[in-house]
Amino acid sequence: MGVFTLLAVAAAVVAGQDQAVLRRTGCGADDEALAHLAGGTPVEPRFAFDGACYKVTATIDGRAVEGYLPAAAIQGLEQFEGARRAARETTVAGRPLGPTPAATAPP
Repeated sequence: MGVFTLLAVAAAVVAGQDQAVLRRTGCGADDEALAHLAGGTPVEPRFAFDGACYKVTATIDGRAVEGYLPAAAIQGLEQFEGARRAARETTVAGRPLGPTPAATAPP
């Protein structure tokens, strides 16, 4: 699965609950709130902490804002994680897994 598929799946990831709190430094209730997202607001996952808290980018008032959302507040993560795993399995450090054509050519 290529990068384009991963990007297309990321576009389907949204804030799954109304008034989801986008936080500055983590998903804890004591972390500073940056914004409250309406349900259905597209978010672009960046990475996850133990699958429970995701760093995301959301567009708020026309500008990209990075923050953290708990996994429970994000809809579409299953497809995103599946695409990410599939992309990881097919490439490592930008190179396909498995033998290269030069490695399989007879000497």
